[in-house]
Amino acid sequence: PLICTPHPHRFNVPKDIYCSFIGKNTHPIRKQIFNKHFGGSWYISETKHKIPEFCKITARSLFGLCPRGYGITSFRIMECLQYGTIPVYISDKFLIPHNIDFNEYGVLIKDTDVNKIGEILTSFSIEEIRQKQINCKRVYQEYYTYEANAKIIREYLKNND
Repeated sequence: PLICTPHPHRFNVPKDIYCSFIGKNTHPIRKQIFNKHFGGSWYISETKHKIPEFCKITARSLFGLCPRGYGITSFRIMECLQYGTIPVYISDKFLIPHNIDFNEYGVLIKDTDVNKIGEILTSFSIEEIRQKQINCKRVYQEYYTYEANAKIIREYLKNND
């Protein structure tokens, strides 16, 4: 997975944003997102935010859009997981980390379905959303931290000597 140093900011805030995305227009998929009107409690912005504000908006979001940018995947998947936000990975080609079922903790949306994002997300039941949130915490710890990846690499090397 694309991982980076975890953000140091911690928040105890309600999930009062249904879905968010803050980012640059670096791919046609992102352009479609910026051109779509989502309404309601969605927060979509191409404006640069200071990191603490970006993190707080992510923490307040139930779902976080993670559209591909220059590469096929996005650091936002890890950032969403860090804040207990369900990542919505949108791409024309998927790179699934560690061969685990992404749909257990997130949502996969093909580039051809960008216009259906709202319908797709609102189709999940409250129980399905709660289960994804529980799985987000576990998957973040097991696969998306530096420590977890170091352990996975050590195990791989040990088993493939």
